[in-house]
Amino acid sequence: MNEEGDVTSLNLYSYCLKNEELATVLSYNTIETLSFKKLFIDWNIDDSDDWNVMMRFGCASLPTNYEVLNTLTNLKSLELIGVKNLDNNLMANIPKSVEHLEIGNTEFTQEMVDSLSEITNLKDLILLEPKISGELDFSKFENLKNLSLLEIYSDNGIQGNILKYCQSLKKLVIQGGNIDSVILDGISYMTELEELELSEVSFKGDGDFPSFENLKNLTKLDIYCSWSNSDSFPSSFLYLTGLKTLFIGNCKGTFSTPLDDSLNWGNLKNLEYIQIINTSPTLFDPKYLGDLSNLKEVHLNYNGYMEVAEITGNSSSLEVLDLSKNSIASLPKSISNLGKLEKLDLSNNNIISLPEEIGNLKNLKVLNLNNNNLQSLPEEIGNLEMLEQLEFRDNKLTSVPESISNLVNLKILYGSSNQIVNLPTDIGNLSKLDVLNFAENEIVEIPVSIGNLNITSLSLLRNYIEKIPDEIGNIKSLKTIGLNNNKITNIPSSLGNLTNLEILYLNDNLIDDYLPESLNDLPKLRTIALDQNIDIKGKSLTNPSIRTCYYYPPLKGHFYSLCESANASCKDYAGSLENCK
Repeated sequence: MNEEGDVTSLNLYSYCLKNEELATVLSYNTIETLSFKKLFIDWNIDDSDDWNVMMRFGCASLPTNYEVLNTLTNLKSLELIGVKNLDNNLMANIPKSVEHLEIGNTEFTQEMVDSLSEITNLKDLILLEPKISGELDFSKFENLKNLSLLEIYSDNGIQGNILKYCQSLKKLVIQGGNIDSVILDGISYMTELEELELSEVSFKGDGDFPSFENLKNLTKLDIYCSWSNSDSFPSSFLYLTGLKTLFIGNCKGTFSTPLDDSLNWGNLKNLEYIQIINTSPTLFDPKYLGDLSNLKEVHLNYNGYMEVAEITGNSSSLEVLDLSKNSIASLPKSISNLGKLEKLDLSNNNIISLPEEIGNLKNLKVLNLNNNNLQSLPEEIGNLEMLEQLEFRDNKLTSVPESISNLVNLKILYGSSNQIVNLPTDIGNLSKLDVLNFAENEIVEIPVSIGNLNITSLSLLRNYIEKIPDEIGNIKSLKTIGLNNNKITNIPSSLGNLTNLEILYLNDNLIDDYLPESLNDLPKLRTIALDQNIDIKGKSLTNPSIRTCYYYPPLKGHFYSLCESANASCKDYAGSLENCK
């Protein structure tokens, strides 16, 4: 109901209604939204089941007085979901005021089609699993001048000529079935179309429709092929010169018409965003990037063995280039032509080295090189002065260039899972750095310049570090320290200066030292892990903030706690609290 107490929305969940009941529930002419759910009886069941249906629901037939619908002069939205064997009497009495109509699981007759064509205010038409015969004539759909959205969901696809007469559409959605030449021909008449979405479809022939060039208003195209699709991909889509956004997913075919000078990706000069996922690598060649001068964002993922050839032409507007999850082995020097590039994702490829020219990407803010076969990084990477995020996890690097210390805008630096021995001496120059992660390397020493950083997270776990420099206590911003699984022998008292520290992992080291009393000065310390060391002595921590304290003492036949906070938990070797204070 609305604020005045008028019924404006009504959902009917019933297997059957008597005529008088339907008249009663539809007596509110203030209804704007009406939804029928489960309005059917399956007459194909056997007699006993039929009798049970009648006994349970108290009726043996559907209502017939659908003319009562005509009294709903304010009706704007009507859903007929679960309506089985919909008859023309219902369709013919749909009020002309309806703007949104959703019909499910119905076998259409010519009378129904003609009745639909008289709902002249209709803007949205959604058909769920419709049964449409090829003999039906949809020519009267030309009367639906206001119809702007058509969605058809059907595993069996579209039959008939329905699309040809929906020329006022602004958005068309087709999910399921085959897209053949008849459907493509129908789409070619939709000169007002702005968005086209084809999902879980298979393409059966193209026919090459140059008339697609007339779809000047079509700016967004989404295509997701079904798993069974292995046929050709319609080359007609390359006539859509007005496209700004393009998504293609799971399409294994190649173009139905071979690309040439007049029909190729270079025609789509208005493209600003393109995403191609899990397709045949022959469908899109990155060499065309240079021809698409308005491109701002490109994502090419899971497309097999993709070779990035020379990038020629004018692609100066490109800001995001995502080439992750392919099998790219190298980048061309012409990558430097992408002068406005802000994000470059090359993760999950087979890249061994980067060209020196990558240092010319002066506007680059994010560079992702994770999961490659990189053995070195060029010194020129230090020229990327605007870089804010640099990741090269899971590679084969043994060192990182000292020039990384020049990246004064860097906020995130991930270099874990390599074989790096030394961090840059002047790493402390990275004044804006927030996260530093070089876990799982072969680092033996932490540079003293680290004390100049303002990071909140430091992870150097699983390395060969023997000493924590006192300068670490200068990083007042630190919240998390991960130095577990190293060869550290002592705990510096300067850690007590880290007033924002919340988590400290020093477990699995070689510590044989006294626990600094200064750690009691850490007001935010919540978790501390000191287990699996040689021997840690001294007074217990009493920080009220501590919630978790891990310390498994050495096998000397005694157990004791290093944390006495009332809020802390303690576990001994046996996983029991019995021997903990």
